[in-house]
Amino acid sequence: MSPRRPSQSHDEGQTLLEGIYEFCTTGSHFERLCRALLEAMGLGDVVVTGRPGDGGVDLVCSREGVEGLSAADSITYRIQAKRCKPGLSVTIQAVRALRGILVPPEKGIFITTGRFTKSALDFLEQDPSRPVILIDGDRLVELCVRHALGVEFRPVFNPDRLLRQIELDSPLSSTTPEAGHARSPDDEAFPEAYTTRISRNDVRSMILPLPGNILNQLPESIERLVVWIDGKEESLRFNRSRRYVSGIAAFFRRAGLMDDDGTNHCGLAAWRFDPKLKRAKVTVARTASSREG
Repeated sequence: MSPRRPSQSHDEGQTLLEGIYEFCTTGSHFERLCRALLEAMGLGDVVVTGRPGDGGVDLVCSREGVEGLSAADSITYRIQAKRCKPGLSVTIQAVRALRGILVPPEKGIFITTGRFTKSALDFLEQDPSRPVILIDGDRLVELCVRHALGVEFRPVFNPDRLLRQIELDSPLSSTTPEAGHARSPDDEAFPEAYTTRISRNDVRSMILPLPGNILNQLPESIERLVVWIDGKEESLRFNRSRRYVSGIAAFFRRAGLMDDDGTNHCGLAAWRFDPKLKRAKVTVARTASSREG
């Protein structure tokens, strides 16, 4: 379990959990919250399937593998979402029901506003071939905070973040571009602006999510998108069905989303788009919350 944010006390965490429980007045509402959280975590094709007799599955989603190995390395997750009063426990029977419908290499995720009994936790160790990830109320709060889902933060000066952002922007604003690099056009040349989240899974897979509004304006016949990155024009291959562009590993490293030790970090991508010339400009910043975990 990831450590709690230093600024978030136990009482604050409980207040957030109570807020989530009270906001999600029905199980259906809680399933929709789980869908938003799973998408923020970088999982794809998240579908709410919950209905009577669903065998313990409320949502289904997937994680694509490393680019070029997607079919061999993709994973399907089946999710049980259980809204219950914070402090109440989910029993071993509920966890057993979820794992019982898994077919390897599928994995399960059980998300609840309550907690899990010790017998439920111990049960998972009996069959590692069908793993189930348990997310209790405390862990749910941590993930919502990490991905800024339903929470707001007070502005706090972070000199490290400011330093990274200044270093990120310097190649774009330099008056002496490197030889062979044309100066990046001004933002006015790209009248449309969008923002996308970059999850750790995106960084691991070395893909950059493409805003749907941009994708919808690209002709079906093209397979690459011209993008200005770090003051340099790049022709990036994009996957229309999965809504991402690839070939940006070096860019992620320069932006601080990929550490030398293999640690990946979340980020935000600020997109500008020229609908006439069908070209884009993007800058990436590592989010402050990515320091957690």
